[in-house]
Amino acid sequence: MLPVNESGETDDRLSPNTMVLPDVQLENMKHRLTGTPLDRSALTAKPSTFLLLDMRNPRRDVGQIHFKAELVDRGSGEVKEGLLSASGEEGTVPDHSFSTETDFSLNGGKMQTAVIPLYANPFTLSEGDYNLRITLSDGESQKITELPLTVVKSRSMGMISTGLSCLSLLLVLLSFGKIKKTMISIGARGDIAAALFAALAFGGVVVPVTLAGDFLHVILGPFSGLVTGLLSGVVQYMLLMSLLVLFRRPGVTALFFLIRWLLSAVLFGRVTPVGILLAAFSIVVIEGALYITGFYRKKTLTLPYGLFISLVLGLCDAGITFVNMQQLMLFYRLYYADWFIGLYMVINGLLYSSLGSFLGWKTGSRLRQVMGS
Repeated sequence: MLPVNESGETDDRLSPNTMVLPDVQLENMKHRLTGTPLDRSALTAKPSTFLLLDMRNPRRDVGQIHFKAELVDRGSGEVKEGLLSASGEEGTVPDHSFSTETDFSLNGGKMQTAVIPLYANPFTLSEGDYNLRITLSDGESQKITELPLTVVKSRSMGMISTGLSCLSLLLVLLSFGKIKKTMISIGARGDIAAALFAALAFGGVVVPVTLAGDFLHVILGPFSGLVTGLLSGVVQYMLLMSLLVLFRRPGVTALFFLIRWLLSAVLFGRVTPVGILLAAFSIVVIEGALYITGFYRKKTLTLPYGLFISLVLGLCDAGITFVNMQQLMLFYRLYYADWFIGLYMVINGLLYSSLGSFLGWKTGSRLRQVMGS
C-alpha cells in the first residue's frame, strides 16, 4: 500500500497509489539565472514516498529479504528509468537508474509489516500512469506482484504563478478609479481609438485563433501554438504598441486588454479563471514595465528607444507566457516539459512580441503624423 509516511500511516489528503515528486523548476531557474551548480543530490536525498508491505509468514522464517521495485509502462511492459536504488550516494545521482533496491529482515512472526522508502529522480521520471512491480526474494525463491501507480509532480511554481495573478487581479480592481480618469483625460477620441484597437485585436487574434486553433492542433499537435502565436504575439502587440504611441498615458494598456477580454467573454463565452487572471497579470506586468522604463515620461520616441521598449515588451510577454502555462498545468492538470515552456517563451513571447511591438511603434509613429500630433 502507498503512499504512507515513514511510520506506515496513510494520509487522506493524498490519493491512493500516487507518488508526488518535487517540483524542480525553481531549482532549474535558479541554476540558469545564477550559474550556480545544480545540486541534484539534495533533491533526491529524501524518499519520494514510502511503501507499506503487509506480509504473511506461515512458516515463521527468519532471514534477509531483498526488495526491488521497478516502474513498468502499462502499454508496452517496458521498465522505465527514474527510481533510484540509493539516493545521493557520495553526493552523486545516477543518470540512468531503473529500480529501488534494499534489504530487510523477517522477524519470524506469522504476520509482519515493513515500511520501505522509495527514491525517485524528478529530473528523469515523467508524470504518468505506471505499474509498480515489486519483487521479494530470499535467495531461493521470489514473489512478484504489481500495483497501479500514478506519478505526479507538485505544482509549487503553478501556485506561485496563480498567486501573482490573483494579486494582479486585486490591483486591477483597485485601479478602476485611475482607469476612469484615463478615459476622461484621453477624451472621446482616445476612448474610441482604444475600443477600435481592442476590437481589431479581438477580430484579428481571438476569432481566428479560436476557429483555427483546433484544426492546427490536429496537424501540428503541441506546436500549433507557434503558428497561432504569430497572431497573439505579432498582431496583438503591434496593435497595442500603436495605441500606446498615439495615447501615452497609464491605463491605456488596461483599457485595451479589458475591452478585448469583454468582447471574448460576451461573444465566445470565454469567462474562465485562467482567462481573467491572465488578462489581469498582463495589465500589471506591461503597465509596470512601461512606467519603470519611463515610457510615459519620454518626450520623443526615437528609433533606439523604440527598439528598447519593443524588447522590454517582448520580455514581458515571455514572462506572461510562462505564468500562463504554469496556470494551465495547475488548473487543467496538463504537463509541459521545461524545454517546451522555454521554446514558447523565446518564440511566442520574446521573438513574436518584440517584432510586433516594433512594428506597432512604426505604425503608431506614422499615425501620429497623420493625426498631426
